[in-house]
Amino acid sequence: MKKKFALVILLICGLLLSSASADSGNAATLPDGIKQILNGSAWSSYEIGRVNYGSQLTEDGYDACGWYDEHGFSAAFVLMHSEKKNVLCIFEKNASGKWVLKKQSSGVVKQGEWIPTVYTEAYGIYYLYYNDKSSYNPVFDITVTKKNNDWYVTEIGWEKDGVSMGIYPYENKIEYLKIVYTDGGSKSTRTTVEGVTPPTSFAEFSLDNIPMTPEKARAQLSLPPDIPQSAGEYSLPQPQNIKFTSNKKYAVYSGPGENYFRGGNGKAAVSTNDWIQVFGRENGWIMLQYDITSDHMRIGWIQESALPKNANVSDMQFSQAKVWTKVSSNLTDDPLFSAAAISAIPANTEVTRLATMGTWTYVEWNAANAQPMRGFVQSANLTNLSAADVQAIAVRTLSASGFNTGEQEASYSCQYDPETARWSVVVYVQHKYQTVVWVDDATGEGTIG
Repeated sequence: MKKKFALVILLICGLLLSSASADSGNAATLPDGIKQILNGSAWSSYEIGRVNYGSQLTEDGYDACGWYDEHGFSAAFVLMHSEKKNVLCIFEKNASGKWVLKKQSSGVVKQGEWIPTVYTEAYGIYYLYYNDKSSYNPVFDITVTKKNNDWYVTEIGWEKDGVSMGIYPYENKIEYLKIVYTDGGSKSTRTTVEGVTPPTSFAEFSLDNIPMTPEKARAQLSLPPDIPQSAGEYSLPQPQNIKFTSNKKYAVYSGPGENYFRGGNGKAAVSTNDWIQVFGRENGWIMLQYDITSDHMRIGWIQESALPKNANVSDMQFSQAKVWTKVSSNLTDDPLFSAAAISAIPANTEVTRLATMGTWTYVEWNAANAQPMRGFVQSANLTNLSAADVQAIAVRTLSASGFNTGEQEASYSCQYDPETARWSVVVYVQHKYQTVVWVDDATGEGTIG
C-alpha cells in the first residue's frame, strides 16, 4: 500500500491537469451525455459523491468520478451517493458514439458516508482510493479492470497499524501479499489460498464476500469434492458443477419439499456465490451439495426454479427398498467432511434406502410425529433383516432342532453384534433364560449356541 502513496500524489497532480478527453475528480467536466443520464428521474435522490476522509470533506472538494475518452476507447466511473446507498456506475460509448450507462453496482463500494477518490491512469483500469482522516495515504483501495469485454475487480488492498495487504482474486484461488512495515524497513509475505472464489465480475462482485486475510480465506474457500462411487444400480450419480445466478440465497431442505426437515436450526440456505454440485431432480426440486465452511458441507434440496435456464438436469433414480438399522445410527447431511449428525436413528428402525455413495447409504426416515428426513447413514449399520425377520429365523431354527417350550409361550430379545456381524436372539420361557440363537446378518442362517 505504501507504494500507492506516490500514486495518490500523482493523482492529485493529475486532477489539476485534466484535458478535454480525460479527467478525474471534477463532475463539471463529465461529458454532457453522462450528465443528461444522471439528471434523469432514476437518479433524482442521488448526487455525485464528494470525496472525503471518512467523514471530513477534502479541502479541494473533489468529486468521486473519473473518465477517459482517447484513442477510440471511452469509459467513465461515477459514484452516486444518497442517504441510503452508494452506487458505482460505469458509462461507455455505444456503437453510435453515445454515452450509455452500462453497469451499476452497490457491492463494489463501501456504503455510508466514506466516499473514495476515483482515478484512472489509462483506459481499462480504474482505482478507488479510500483515504484516512489525517493524510492522503489510502487505507483501502479497489482496482477495477476491463478484460474480455467486461469489467472485473482485480485487486483489493488495505492498510492498518503498519500492515498492508494486497488481495488478488483469481479463478479457484486468492493470492495475498502482506507487508509489515517497521522502522528498519519492511517484510513481505506471499500466500496463496486455493478454493472456488466469489465472483469478481463488476455486476456480481460484493466486498462482503471477499476474505480480507489468508486466515479468513482458509476458513471460507473450498473446492468441490470428488463423489465416491459404490457398486450397484443405485449409486449416486456424479454431480454437475452448475453456475447459478450470483448473489442469491435459497432455502435448503433435507428432502424434495418444504415438509421435510430443514437443517441449520431451521435456517439452512445455499448462497449462489460459491460452488454448487447438482445431482439431479425430483418433483420440482433439485438435489445438491454446497459448502458451509471449508470443512463443512451439506447435501440437501432446493426448488428447481433456482436453476439457470440453460441447465440440463436429469431425474434422480432412487431405490425404494426397506432396510433397518442394526444399531443406533447417526443421520448426517455431510457424509464426506464433518459427518455431523442432524439426528440419531434408533436401532431396529425401518428406513427407505434411496441410493449409495461410497461407504454411505442415502435414506429417508419417517419418524413418528416428526418431519420426514433424508440423509446419510453408514452402510455397515443397515440390514435387510427387520427384528421380526430375525425372530422368525430363530423360531424356525429352534423348531428344526426339536427345541420345545411345551405349553408355555416363549419371548425373544434381538440384538445386533457388530463385531461378529450376527444377531443374538435370546429365548425366554416364563421370563427364564432358555437358550440363544445366532442369526448371520448376511446369509440369514440361524444356529443355536
